[in-house]
Amino acid sequence: MKKQAQDYQEWLAYQREWFKTPRGRYHQHKGKATARGIEFLLTFEQWWDIWQASGKWEQRGRRNDQYVMARLGDRGAYEHGNVRICLAGENTDEMREGLPPRNRQSLQERRAADREYKQQQRKGLPRNLARYEKAIGRRIVIRDGQRCWAHPGDGDYPG
Repeated sequence: MKKQAQDYQEWLAYQREWFKTPRGRYHQHKGKATARGIEFLLTFEQWWDIWQASGKWEQRGRRNDQYVMARLGDRGAYEHGNVRICLAGENTDEMREGLPPRNRQSLQERRAADREYKQQQRKGLPRNLARYEKAIGRRIVIRDGQRCWAHPGDGDYPG
């Protein structure tokens, strides 16, 4: 049994090293694109030539200041003529441009909304109620010792 475990550990070590090679990275990229339902029509040679021509292979990654292979307009297949090497942050911005306006929140807006939700939770209100209030544009206030809805024009509407 120990022999099998040792063989398995050696196989895992080999796999980890293989996936660090350009060919391994190509297969990872192709597999992830396929899993997302995106056609991947580049051969390894085409894919590698694009990376080599860009000179950014050593700076690849998922952080905003690292480079990725992106589809033009975030549409179509990964194929020659429809991909470019760009910063991950640029690719994210391009993806957001294709979203409906309500989904185009900036990072600052999302963080502000999260802060507001946390403040509501501290006041003893459930998070889903805070979302509901935000969606309908009204807030729960205490009037004469009872909870009720306040509208934006009301004097006691929390700003």
